[in-house]
Amino acid sequence: SVTIYELVLDHFRDGDAPEATLDVRCSSGTYVRTLINDVGEVLGCGGHMATLRRTETGGFNLEEAVPLDGVGPDDLRPLAEAVRVLPRVDLSPAHAIDVSHGRKLPADIAPDLAEGGLIAVYAQETLVAVYLRGGDMLSADRVVPS
Repeated sequence: SVTIYELVLDHFRDGDAPEATLDVRCSSGTYVRTLINDVGEVLGCGGHMATLRRTETGGFNLEEAVPLDGVGPDDLRPLAEAVRVLPRVDLSPAHAIDVSHGRKLPADIAPDLAEGGLIAVYAQETLVAVYLRGGDMLSADRVVPS
């Protein structure tokens, strides 16, 4: 299932071939083409998507975007930026050793993390892994090599 947080009609042009511009805030996994088709069905007129412009994903937005032909070394971001939308847990020294060996961690170090949720794991202010909750344990989804 998906969630539509906001659906705004930004522009509408009437006529023989009416056009609308929608601004959609939605959860991951949303097929916007299907959403547009569903809106058309509800309106009784049909609908299809002519263009799609993603303005935000994974916590990154257009203001942070760099055109591909302009990407240079100064545009590279720290790895931790890629997981900035994930909840964070700072490890004790003992748990940091466990992570360095790829061991599971007890889920109670991240009590608010839902089943199947991901968490960014830090040791001494450094991203060391992303863990996944499965029952009462967290297991390594990705480990950052040191």
